[in-house]
Parts: sequence; structure tokens; C-alpha cells
Amino acid sequence: MEPRFGQPALMSRVNEPLKPWPVNDHTSELPPNLRSYIHGGHGGSEVFITNEFVNAMVEGRRPLVDVYEGVAYCSPGICANDSALKDGEWVKVPDFGWHS
Repeated sequence: MEPRFGQPALMSRVNEPLKPWPVNDHTSELPPNLRSYIHGGHGGSEVFITNEFVNAMVEGRRPLVDVYEGVAYCSPGICANDSALKDGEWVKVPDFGWHS
């Protein structure tokens, strides 16, 4: 079970009580020396993306999430924070283009 926020994952169906539900944390996909890090922040997602990036560099290939996709994911959140600091003022999210 996933110990996210100190609670196990729960599941229920209509007219059934909540019950613990097993969740695959996919640690078997990581090298043994990284597996303990998945219990950190963000549900451990940064461990998987870092592992993928390092593997891509070692294998001489482009990572599944490259810099262009990374900024596409991050920039809206950064702009939202900027907007919140300015009392909800509209903030344009930059278009960094897409590299193919």
C-alpha cells in the first residue's frame, strides 16, 4: 500500500465500505540504490525522472522528458505563482517552442 501522507491507499465500490488497496510503486524499475528515495516529496516522481535522464545520457539518447517538455510543464506553475503574488493579475505563459 502506498504510504502517501501517512495513509494507505483506499478504494471502495458503490455500497461497499472503504478498504485498503494495493498500489504498485514501481520501485522494481529503479536501481536498488535509488529505491529508498521514492518516499520523499512529490510521491517520489523526481527519482524516476532523474533515473530516466541519467540512463538517456549513458545510452546516448534523448530523454523521454527533455528540456522543452520540462519547461512546458513548469512554466505555467511559475506564472501562476507570479500571478498570485500580483493579486491574480493575468500573466502570459511564455511559449518556449517545441523542439522535435
